[in-house]
Amino acid sequence: MASRMGMCKPLLSLGEQPMIRVTAKRLLEGGAETLLVVTGNQSQAVQDVMQGLPVHFVHNDAYAETDMFASVCMGLRAVEESDSILITPADVPMFSPHLIGCLHEKMRNEGAQAVWPKVHGRNGHPLLLRADAVSAVLRYRGERGLKGALSQLHTAWCDTEDEGCLLDVDTAQDYRKIVAYREDSPPTEAEIRMLHDRFGSTPQIRAHCEAVENKCMELMRHMPDNLLDRALLSAAARLHDAARTRPHHAAVLAQALLEMGYGKTAEIVSTHMQLLPTQIGTLSEATVLYLADKLVQDTVPVTLEERFSNAARKYAGNAKACEAAAVRYQAAKSILDKIEEA
Repeated sequence: MASRMGMCKPLLSLGEQPMIRVTAKRLLEGGAETLLVVTGNQSQAVQDVMQGLPVHFVHNDAYAETDMFASVCMGLRAVEESDSILITPADVPMFSPHLIGCLHEKMRNEGAQAVWPKVHGRNGHPLLLRADAVSAVLRYRGERGLKGALSQLHTAWCDTEDEGCLLDVDTAQDYRKIVAYREDSPPTEAEIRMLHDRFGSTPQIRAHCEAVENKCMELMRHMPDNLLDRALLSAAARLHDAARTRPHHAAVLAQALLEMGYGKTAEIVSTHMQLLPTQIGTLSEATVLYLADKLVQDTVPVTLEERFSNAARKYAGNAKACEAAAVRYQAAKSILDKIEEA
C-alpha cells in the first residue's frame, strides 16, 4: 500500500527506468533465469513496465489486508522447478549483481538452506532460498513472517560490503538516499555492455576501452589505497569511448549516463578528452582515466613522449592542432608527475 511513501514504490523512477525494472535486471544479470512478480497495488501498471523481461505474475487480491509474507508464500507456490530461489522486495534496486554469486557460493560451502547478505551485522536482500526448503517456509504458521519461517532452517549469512543490498524505500528520504547512492555508483556489467551496443561500439573500440582499463588499474598500484574508487574508475574506463562513432562522443556518453542516474561516472567520462583547468595536476578518477587514455595507442601501451611525438608528426604544418596537442601533453604529464609523487 506504500502508506508511508504515499505512492506505488515499484513505479518510482530510478534514472530512466522504474525501480522494479532496475531490481529485475539486476537479478537477471546476477544469474536468475526467470522472474515471478507478486503484484498488489497498481498491478496493471507494474505489469506494463516489466514488458520485454522474462517475467510471470501472480496477483495477491488481498494485498491491502495481508502482509508481505503472504505475498512471498504466493510466489513460492507459483515458482516452477528450480534449484534455488531469490526473494526480494521490489524496492531494493541497488544490490550488486555480483552479490548473487557470493550467496550461491556461501550456500554450497555451508550446505545452507537459506542465505542472507549481511553488511556490518544488518541483513539485506536478496535472500537466497534452497528449493528443498520451500515446503518448510510454506508450513510456517507463526506471527514472525518470513524471519520466523527461516528460523526453522539451516540459515547462513554472507558478509559483504555491498551497502546497496540494505537500501529500500519506505519514505521520501529513503528514496532520495537511493537516488544519491545510484549517482555515486558505477553501472553494472550488463549496463556497460548495453551502452556499447546502443552506440554501435566496434570490437576495436571495446578492445581499446579494455586496454585503457588495464592501464588505469596499473596506475592505481602506484597510488595509496583508497585514494580513488576502483569500481568507478574501472567502469568509466570500460565505457569512455563507447559513443566514439558519434560526434562529441564524450558528451553524448555522459548524457546517456546522466539519464540512467549514474552522475559520477558521467562526470568522469565527460573530461577524458580534455580536462578542466581545475583538474590539471590533481589525482581523481577523471584525471587517471585521462592519463591512461593517453598511455594507450589503440590497444598498445605507449609512453607520453611516444604518443605525442606521433601527434606532432600527424599534425605537422597545423599550428593550432600542434598547440592543442602540446596542452594535452602537459596536462597528462602533470598527472603522471602527481602519481610519481604519491
